Parts: sequence; C-alpha cells; structure tokens
Amino acid sequence: MLLIGPPEAAVAEIEDRRYVALVDLLDDLAGCENDGERVFIVAELATRAAQLALIITGAWLGGGKWLAQAWRARARPDAAPEHSNAPGALRTFGPSRQPG
Repeated sequence: MLLIGPPEAAVAEIEDRRYVALVDLLDDLAGCENDGERVFIVAELATRAAQLALIITGAWLGGGKWLAQAWRARARPDAAPEHSNAPGALRTFGPSRQPG
C-alpha cells in the first residue's frame, strides 16, 4: 500500500483545497497589515500549497519536515528555485519591517 501511494484525490477535494483554502489565505495575506499575523498566514499558505501539490501528484502527505521533504522530492526540476526556499518566501512575504 505504501509503495502504491494514496488513492487518487477526488476533483471536489482538489478544487476545495485550491480555491477555498488557498484563495482565502491569499485574500487574508493581501489584506493583512499586522506583521505577526502575516507570518502565520504565510506558514499556513506554504503548508496548504505543498499539500495540494502532493495530492495532485499522488503522493502521501506528511507534516513538518516530512511535508517539506516529500514536496521537495516531487518538485519539478524546472520549478523556480525561489518557490522551493521557505526562508526566502518568508523574507518576501514576511514582516515588512526589519528589527533594529
């Protein structure tokens, strides 16, 4: 069972994860003016985007570092490198002010 992979995701599940979960978070991010809240929105957005990518490619889901490793293992080699760099994404979408 583990080698075969999970059952194929239903179209409704993929659409729900894509449009409801991701679009809601993107809307939250676009309207967010609080740096602390922005960090958590970005973290949740990264998690849900990685989960969606794994579901679409027929991979098992994981959590924490296992999610990152599974996503990285399934990423296309031609994918833009900035999309595989969580610290870079946090710098891009994270707090707008630098300490100090």
